[in-house]
Amino acid sequence: MPCTCRFFQWLPQLDSSDFLFRRSRELFVQSKWVVLARAVFALVLVFSTLFFSDSALPGQRDPSFLSLYKISGTILGLSLVYFVWLCQEKYLYALAYTQIIIDTFIVTAIVFVTGGYHSIFTFLYLLVIIYAAMLLLAGGSFLVALASSVQYGFLIELEYHNIIAPLSENQSLALVVDQHHILYRIVIIISACFATAALSGILSLQLKTARKDLKIAQEHLKRVEKMATVDELVSGIAHEIKNPLASLSGSIQI
Repeated sequence: MPCTCRFFQWLPQLDSSDFLFRRSRELFVQSKWVVLARAVFALVLVFSTLFFSDSALPGQRDPSFLSLYKISGTILGLSLVYFVWLCQEKYLYALAYTQIIIDTFIVTAIVFVTGGYHSIFTFLYLLVIIYAAMLLLAGGSFLVALASSVQYGFLIELEYHNIIAPLSENQSLALVVDQHHILYRIVIIISACFATAALSGILSLQLKTARKDLKIAQEHLKRVEKMATVDELVSGIAHEIKNPLASLSGSIQI
């Protein structure tokens, strides 16, 4: 029985030139790639965590490894939910917003369990911002930048005041890092988020404009080809009419 879900149709055909239909198709294809990329990331996270946890001594295993397994399982479960939602081909914009908002919380959780202030995974915020711009243009990228900035700022502040403590850290952040350095890092991360949102938003807008211009050029080319075909047809008919008239004129002259 053939699969009716167009998730596996890698080259979907557009049967209409309507803008909303084409935008929905673009969002469908882009969301499909995002779901697949997220699942691949979860698998990479699982295997890399498994590798590093096995290489550590039994008494020295970081307790954050178990949390990373749980986060990876959560990502895979969400990817399955997104897959089913995507197969319905309904409420694609709601799906896009749901994905990017949940992903900001997932990134915050990864940053927390891998060291909080000392985590190397803060760059994941930027990846979410970039694909948000791809799905929802500049509005989506700035929304994710705002959400990421607020979450990261609260996370570091809570860690500094010893309200929460990352699993991989044994000392209070206030004892090892000066408050000015913490504020500086938060400002840097927030600036990077909004700079990435602005740049990716501009690029996504330019890409949208380029696609629109390409569509106009393709339609113009089709019209030119049709006119050329009609011109050839008219020329052929005129030629067929001209030959009998020339023969008839010659016969009359004889």
